Amino acid sequence: MLVRVSILAMCLLLHACSEQLHHTYKSGVIALSSDEARRGWVPEWLPRQASDIRLQYDLDTNERWLRFTLPADERARLTPYLQPMTEKEIMELRIRSPRSADWWFDALIQQQPADDPALNAELFAGAGDVVPRRAVIAFERGTQETFVYMRSE
Repeated sequence: MLVRVSILAMCLLLHACSEQLHHTYKSGVIALSSDEARRGWVPEWLPRQASDIRLQYDLDTNERWLRFTLPADERARLTPYLQPMTEKEIMELRIRSPRSADWWFDALIQQQPADDPALNAELFAGAGDVVPRRAVIAFERGTQETFVYMRSE
């Protein structure tokens, strides 16, 4: 019994020690020239016109979360590299939220538009040529906010 408790405690401790780092950038140009970009944390396909960028990444799982502002004309330039997700794909999608990130959405499905902090967005997956297939991109409706979740390879 003591061994089981010790193993469980160690697993919980290792999970709690998962290191997530957070950075902000004023523009895509700055983000793409950062140390994080050289280390591979900033996606190469991030639009240079993106602004107010928030990046969080997990050193243990290699997951990445981004939120940035992207004007409609720039969204249109990015969408040829994306595939719209079907309702079934969206319902099966499992996106882990970044830790302690008040800038990330609470849920994918909006339940009550007036007061629900869930994401009301068009969801896409990377098409694989420029934007990798493991990337999920959400263009929030009614705003210029763009969310990106990239699971580990």
